[in-house]
Amino acid sequence: MPGITEQLKTALADRYVIEQELGAGGMATVYLAHDVKHNRKVALKVLRPELAAVIGAERFLKEIEVTANLQHPHILPLHDSGEADTFLYYVIRDTGPGVASLPARQPTVASAGRTSGIRGADAPRRRLVMKAMTSLLVLSCIGAAAAAAQEKPIDRQIADAVSPLPDTLRPDARVLGYRDGQLEVLRSGSNAMVCLADDPAREGFHVACYHESLEPFMARGRELRAQGVERPQLDSIRLAEIESGSLPMPPGPTALYSLSHDGDAFDPAGEVSDGVRGLYVIYLPYATEASTGISTVPAADRPWLMFPGKPWAHVMINR
Repeated sequence: MPGITEQLKTALADRYVIEQELGAGGMATVYLAHDVKHNRKVALKVLRPELAAVIGAERFLKEIEVTANLQHPHILPLHDSGEADTFLYYVIRDTGPGVASLPARQPTVASAGRTSGIRGADAPRRRLVMKAMTSLLVLSCIGAAAAAAQEKPIDRQIADAVSPLPDTLRPDARVLGYRDGQLEVLRSGSNAMVCLADDPAREGFHVACYHESLEPFMARGRELRAQGVERPQLDSIRLAEIESGSLPMPPGPTALYSLSHDGDAFDPAGEVSDGVRGLYVIYLPYATEASTGISTVPAADRPWLMFPGKPWAHVMINR
């Protein structure tokens, strides 16, 4: 957030002393700060001004109120939030004494993350701060609010969502899509397929359809990602739940169809444009190379087995 750091320092001077920038992404900037009232180090995340203008203070604070009540082992407690001179911010605790001692300038570290922009020899700790901030679920709420203005009409979402399916399965598939930034049922279905519309809050284009028996597994994955849980933790949580019987998985083969593109690649008729990547997936619980004869080595010109031995083992078939 170049050019406004001093303004931010002034706006928050009675509550926080900003010491240094920890990292910046497309939606916000994270600072190491000193909590004046409680005499402690904190990580303070400030939304970019253009995003704050889209969301508005009222909606931001309402979403924060919901987020503050979340409890999950991967979510750090929310200490504070608010609006100060048009800045929208929220605060979590510092993740350790190493953060406070980081020098202001460090050599650039490669692979610091897709959008973090974090610098420093202690980049893993800095990335931990960024992950902790995003794991609050706030970014998903905020991203949904900002993306609502970019949502496609319902009929277009439905047409796009069912486009990976064979023609005979499209008319009766259930469709989940986006309305006012929230995922909901856009169309009820009468066959066994569930289709997920493109998420306007994410870059590129991706739609997928899968057998309804996979929905608990897919829905749990969406829930955990919204909480900021990433692999391998996400897989560990779902595996434990599957083994305990609390997360059902289909006992036999089930299908998934998907289409992806780096941009907006479809028309309402569901016709595929240049550059679209299609994928057929057959879920075979606990399948292995030995039990199926399918190689586990990724390949573009033949089927291959991903996650062998797992409840979500599946055959990948490029198209």
